[in-house]
Amino acid sequence: YINVLLVDISAFSENDDRLGVIVNNICEYIYSVKYSRGRAVSTYHSPKCYDITGYTQYEYAANPFLWLDMIYEADKDNVLNFFETINKQKRSGRIEHRIVTKEGKVRWVLNTCSVTLNTRNNIASLNGIIIDITDEKIQEESLIDSEKKFRSLIENGSDIIMLLNLGNIIQYASPSVIQSLGYYPEDLYGKNFIDFVHPEDKYTLF
Repeated sequence: YINVLLVDISAFSENDDRLGVIVNNICEYIYSVKYSRGRAVSTYHSPKCYDITGYTQYEYAANPFLWLDMIYEADKDNVLNFFETINKQKRSGRIEHRIVTKEGKVRWVLNTCSVTLNTRNNIASLNGIIIDITDEKIQEESLIDSEKKFRSLIENGSDIIMLLNLGNIIQYASPSVIQSLGYYPEDLYGKNFIDFVHPEDKYTLF
């Protein structure tokens, strides 16, 4: 699990010393989008944007669409739908997606966006925090790959492999039982393993 700290920076002015202390001393990349009459009128990107994306605050200021341009092409629709939903429902949310850094590297990020409403219940600002989760994603994909390889070994091997619970009830049987025992795996699921042991051999199991 990843703990996320959200800081509503809409209450601070751009020259507020407290804002500088907060955004310059945390590892996460903070952004804020101010709204007026339902439209975005200004944006802010903390200095940490450079560490994650390779782009500086000044580059974001020069190109209002840079945040969209750097999103991995296959993830753009999901991200656009994510922000469209936030604007419609006026509710906070989070999304995992890929970005392409200035150096051309693909990175995974966790993008958490918080909504601040004004007195008329309209969006006053979107305040978000972006965390680089590339290492976590690599570990996750490695685990999935290992599980696939392990399952392939089990399902394509000639040895019979069964998983039993504490009551000796069969929870899984490998496909090799078809050739060896004449049963289909689904025929054995939920059955007591002891019922398939020869009577003369049952005592050796205990």
